[in-house]
Amino acid sequence: MDIVQKRVIAPTGLFSSAGARSNAKAQLNEFCIVTLTGNQQPVGTPPVPWTEAQYTDPNNGTPVTGWIYDGYLEDYPNAGNVVPIESSVKLSYASLEVQDIIYQKIKQYNLCGEFSVAHIVGDGIVNLLNKWASNAPAIASVILAKGLPAGLDQIKTILTMYGLQGPFPGFLEGLKDAVIGKRPYLATPGRMAKMLQNNWLIAGVRIDNRTGEFVRSGGSNHVGHWIVVETVTPFGLNNGDVRVYNPFPNNYQTITFRLLLESMGSGDPSLVDDSSGLWIPRSLPAPGSVTS
Repeated sequence: MDIVQKRVIAPTGLFSSAGARSNAKAQLNEFCIVTLTGNQQPVGTPPVPWTEAQYTDPNNGTPVTGWIYDGYLEDYPNAGNVVPIESSVKLSYASLEVQDIIYQKIKQYNLCGEFSVAHIVGDGIVNLLNKWASNAPAIASVILAKGLPAGLDQIKTILTMYGLQGPFPGFLEGLKDAVIGKRPYLATPGRMAKMLQNNWLIAGVRIDNRTGEFVRSGGSNHVGHWIVVETVTPFGLNNGDVRVYNPFPNNYQTITFRLLLESMGSGDPSLVDDSSGLWIPRSLPAPGSVTS
């Protein structure tokens, strides 16, 4: 039988029996993913479907099987596979945050920078991490042993490992005009679209750490996150569609240009600066090649 996964759309319980309303075995919220067992049972008059499902709490890794009213369940799109993730490091349960893996026996929550580089160079995440740990052990060991996020300096060491030599211009530096100078308003859809013809942009944004959605301000669940900006299609006044690779779901997304800049500036596009991103030329060597 094929494994079927569903997302929960609103807070509810996972109960011992179909139709139960109290003494839930587990409490679920709208960010949970459950795996169906294949069992379903009608309850009530008129009958409504209840579905048996398994949920694993990400905090303790304990699976719980129970019943949930089917109206709380919605189709869950297939997890992204843009960057290959070897089965040996995948979590044993479904999660919205596909970038979470087990590496060196540690659950890695903050690999968005490494996934972004893996996407650009066309390598698998485990292969990239293994090479990084081998080629730059003093840097990689500190990040991976503690599950820390990689900053721009660490990202540069991985890029260099794949044959690219810096300096890599920061976000505004790459958009600088020789006459106008380096100003925030040069981060326009047209200028970025032109720059992206020959470059990738690893951009620092804010996301909701429960859903991976881009956010404009710093709420309690909002965290810093690296993505890859691929293309900008301008329309209107300082707006347009932006295609990005988002490591959180390990998949592509399309967002508006305004949301991108607002997310990069924590709600204020005027706050973007050189630390907000890194321009990387598209003249890469063959994926997987490593300089000595």
